[in-house]
Amino acid sequence: MRIEPEVKVTEAIREPCFQLCIEHCSGVVPPMLTSVPPVVRSPEDVTRRLDTLISSIRDKYQHPTIKNAGEPKGDVLVVAQGHILRAFAMCWTGKPLTDTSLILEAGGVGTLSYEHHNIDEPAIILGGRSVE
Repeated sequence: MRIEPEVKVTEAIREPCFQLCIEHCSGVVPPMLTSVPPVVRSPEDVTRRLDTLISSIRDKYQHPTIKNAGEPKGDVLVVAQGHILRAFAMCWTGKPLTDTSLILEAGGVGTLSYEHHNIDEPAIILGGRSVE
């Protein structure tokens, strides 16, 4: 069975301060980023942006599959830079960015899911085995 995934590119998961992070860590901005204006966002701004994205993912892709067992799976793959993915995972579980610390390995895969197959109980699967 061949699946034709729907691909969307969104600014909602873009790392807004990547240039500043590189400059802060290394003291040097790579030439490819010198024309990119740095953008600094507060934790509240990032949370608002990610909460909107999470709501759209849940409403469009996951809520219908949880309510109706006959619907195709509502799996979504999110690819982004590590800092914003950590923030995404924290927002997924409803934790404030300022109170929670998660570490995501470079090239790591995290699975965001739901406890008890309940969309009102967002959770993070640790270990790598999918829970059906």
